[in-house]
Amino acid sequence: MDEKTKGILLRCSRTYVMLKNWPKALVEYEGLEAEFPEDPFILEPLALIHQNLGHAPTALVYARKAMAVFNATGHPEKAEKLALHFAPHEHP
Repeated sequence: MDEKTKGILLRCSRTYVMLKNWPKALVEYEGLEAEFPEDPFILEPLALIHQNLGHAPTALVYARKAMAVFNATGHPEKAEKLALHFAPHEHP
């Protein structure tokens, strides 16, 4: 998949999130994850989608994956934001 197609699919996927159509958003983001498994801008929404679907353990797995990639790619502030959202009791 090229970057242009990825961008189009990301916009569509974000629309489903904005509409709170969690099942459709999940399908779209899982398709993107299959092509880009280390993209934190795909992993982070997957964490939030799973959280909204009530899949807390899966949401935490995706959040941790996204945090690891954010930290590894020089975006610790994004990792910290996710950490505070998913595990606020672990961060003062």
